[in-house]
Amino acid sequence: MRRALLLGTPLALLLVAPLALGQLPPPPSQATVIATVVGLRNNNGLLDFGLYQSNYWLQDRGRLVRCRVRITNRTATCAMNVPAAGTYAIAFGHDENTNGRVDQGFLGIPLEGYGFSNDARPVLSPPSFEACRFAHRGNGAVSVRMTAQY
Repeated sequence: MRRALLLGTPLALLLVAPLALGQLPPPPSQATVIATVVGLRNNNGLLDFGLYQSNYWLQDRGRLVRCRVRITNRTATCAMNVPAAGTYAIAFGHDENTNGRVDQGFLGIPLEGYGFSNDARPVLSPPSFEACRFAHRGNGAVSVRMTAQY
């Protein structure tokens, strides 16, 4: 037991020495997307954001990040951490009655507000990932402004 402790000591010193000398590794960069939605018809309920990559676009369990925020002055903003540099897209829904989803009417037409990055508009189906995509270089913040559709 004592021998294992002695053998581990030099390794421990190598791991601690940079800390003692003030040579800390740089902190990981905070890569974020700051998503803002304007044009909401009221302040009721929550706005539910989803950040996606292309191969999981709009799939139930495909969101990389989910953010639900309160609405103030018919505007909502959410900061979402981005896992790495890449191409992403955002979809959002205005859950006015806070039942956890955007209610739909006849033929699946949303009864509550919704939208997509680049303000892409659906035509008989949700817009493609390509219509909604934006690039993130993997550090810093990218702002995405969207308008609610009703």
